[in-house]
Amino acid sequence: MKNIAFITPWPPQRTTITEYTFGLVKGLMRKGNNITVFTNYENPTLLEGVSIDNRVVGDILNMSEYDEIIYMIGNEAVDNLYILNMLKKFGGVVHIHDLVMNRIIIDSIQGINKLGPYINLIIKWYGLENKDFLYTLLTNGVLPWDGGTAFHFPLFEEVIQYADATIVTSEFMKRKISDEFPYMRVYKVLPLYEDFLPNIVVNDDHRGLNISVYIDDSPQNRADKIIEAFYRVNRQNKKCSLSIIKEKNVECTSILKYIQQLDLGDFVYVYEDTGKELEMQFLQKIDVFISINYPSLGESSPVVIKALQTGTPVIVNNIGWYSELPEFVDKILFKDCEEFLFEIILRYMSETDVLRQKKEDFLKYAREVLNFEKSINQYNDILYKEFNYELNSNLLSNIGKQLEQLNFLEKHDSSMARDIIEKLIDVF
Repeated sequence: MKNIAFITPWPPQRTTITEYTFGLVKGLMRKGNNITVFTNYENPTLLEGVSIDNRVVGDILNMSEYDEIIYMIGNEAVDNLYILNMLKKFGGVVHIHDLVMNRIIIDSIQGINKLGPYINLIIKWYGLENKDFLYTLLTNGVLPWDGGTAFHFPLFEEVIQYADATIVTSEFMKRKISDEFPYMRVYKVLPLYEDFLPNIVVNDDHRGLNISVYIDDSPQNRADKIIEAFYRVNRQNKKCSLSIIKEKNVECTSILKYIQQLDLGDFVYVYEDTGKELEMQFLQKIDVFISINYPSLGESSPVVIKALQTGTPVIVNNIGWYSELPEFVDKILFKDCEEFLFEIILRYMSETDVLRQKKEDFLKYAREVLNFEKSINQYNDILYKEFNYELNSNLLSNIGKQLEQLNFLEKHDSSMARDIIEKLIDVF
């Protein structure tokens, strides 16, 4: 049994991190762990068996009672600054869901003038050679944390430097962090969502092939490319419909206007995402889910993961985490992706065996690989590995000090002692 602290956004805050973490905490509790959640939300959702602490960071003076401290950090539009402040104060394992950290970095800069300190951080991590590029951006009225520009300078390094170890969602993210921090312990875990189970989709819809897409206001969500492809398909074959899940409380005005301009009203259906129940019902009725994101730094897509867990065929662009999906997943290049999508959708409609085989492949993958309880076991194993590493590290550090005191190694050769200790840790 381990005492684990999670520093995280928490329900009823509605983010993909809160939904994932809520299920993760429940799963880790079933493994016999004691869990305390630290969050800044005033009225957090209670979970039986979990202690919830929403004091301000300054009032938390000691975290030594916890075997592991896990920080859930993403780049969503919620207050994450308290998480970074606790990380700086206590250290621990950072579970980073997105390498682009522009929002939390902006929040961490004190005062009105944020541009100067932000540029200093870019130069700190990426070098003076970027000054001309930055100058061009600023002369064109573009701030370095705006939209797609933030992907050039993600600044995850400013967060990760305080971590003892990290958990990421893709091999892409793992490589990026390992390149910058070669001695960092980095683990990959695909975030699976509780209650999303494999199901056989029975499409009794008179509108024919039912395609789905998720839209929000993020600059990398390129649903416009999917709608362009659907428009071309619709002009050639009307036996196809497009169901859109729209992020709650987000207008998505430009996309919705674009649909009106293309006169697709009779074939496009828009639903506001009201939560897990709607998503589960929705994924039981669609034939294929399409997601085109550009650019990407390896972050996973929660809605694509949920589709995969239910065995729903997906089409994605060949970038970041998407490129790591199994071979049977149709992956297209972002360039000319409308043409590729047009051809794939028509093939699904005209060659029924192709879509039937896809559904079988995705269902098998969901049942054999994307098992929620297996992912909980994997996470629990990582926490035990980290606990044992820290235990052995402290033990061997003490051994090293004893060796010095016993004159097995001279005082000035303490670096040699450290090398020996590191080798011993690897053996343990």
